[in-house]
Amino acid sequence: MKKLIFANCVLGLALIFSFCSKPDLKQELSTVTPGNTASDRDPCCAQFVVTSTTFNGADICGVYFSNGSCTSFTDNCGTSTGFGQAIQKNGIYCFNDEQPFRVTNTGGVAFSFYFRALSGGTNSPVVTLTPTGGNPTPFQDFYYDCGNAIPLCN
Repeated sequence: MKKLIFANCVLGLALIFSFCSKPDLKQELSTVTPGNTASDRDPCCAQFVVTSTTFNGADICGVYFSNGSCTSFTDNCGTSTGFGQAIQKNGIYCFNDEQPFRVTNTGGVAFSFYFRALSGGTNSPVVTLTPTGGNPTPFQDFYYDCGNAIPLCN
């Protein structure tokens, strides 16, 4: 008998709460994050494509996340993250939306490359990096705003 009374109370509470006024979920979300979609918070990804026959090594600074670190830098496109790693030929790398990243030649020979836009937009221009200490500089900064072009920063 006690179980039946308890079960009826639980059913009564469930019935009361099922008729409570609930706001429209879309309306509630639009007030919390106006103009922001989930894709705005995702990292932008690009493929590192080497166009020359020689490539001995390079580092990338400003990736979305890695176990390695690098010295954060600031250029005319903003300030980078402190995450870095060695670049693999044809590797795919992700970057924080609207933050710069830098490729540095560490291999001792010049090479040419570009970034293929994987998160929408157009590819970066082809860039040639000389060895460390060469002229022009052994590094190049880029900026990737998902869905737009990948321009040079410096």
